[in-house]
Amino acid sequence: MHGCGVNKQADRFVDFGREKHMHNEIETERLWHEAETFDELGGLTAKWLEGELSYCLSNCASPDPETEPLRQMLAYFNRNG
Repeated sequence: MHGCGVNKQADRFVDFGREKHMHNEIETERLWHEAETFDELGGLTAKWLEGELSYCLSNCASPDPETEPLRQMLAYFNRNG
């Protein structure tokens, strides 16, 4: 019986994690939809390159592995036009 309680707690933790992830996705989507200028879009793209946002409008995943050495430079250029 004790094991069942532990599993229920683990299930709640997993559900909480899913809710948190879902909230982050919704917040990220809101930021992209509210961006009105090229500078705002560049700033959001920089945040995505730095791993602060879960997706970019042009790419639903994280940057490709070959982009890794370029991420900081690309973030800089996105912030500075």
